[in-house]
Amino acid sequence: MKERSIRRLLSLKEVAELLAVSVSTIKDLVHRGELAYVSAGRGTERRHLTFAPDQIESFIKRHTTREYHNPAPTFHVTTRKSKADLALERALAGSGDFTAQYEARRAAAKAKKK
Repeated sequence: MKERSIRRLLSLKEVAELLAVSVSTIKDLVHRGELAYVSAGRGTERRHLTFAPDQIESFIKRHTTREYHNPAPTFHVTTRKSKADLALERALAGSGDFTAQYEARRAAAKAKKK
């Protein structure tokens, strides 16, 4: 007969220390079904949660991510002109006299209101 070794179950506190989170975070993971547990004990009001090491390893593998950093700069190409460019074009367009252009714009705005 082959003997199977049963690995030691980890307590709630041990799992919290192992994952470097609080006990309440582990309880929340159990509540959401992300972390499987073994209910040990006879308590009906309070569960005595214990965890199998392979379940903890599986949880770590499922939640391991790798982010790649692209050191190349990204450039935002736009066809719209900035407010400063538009103001400069207006100032340089036509006669070149700023006050004349300003007065013409004011007159056009007044005429538009009427």
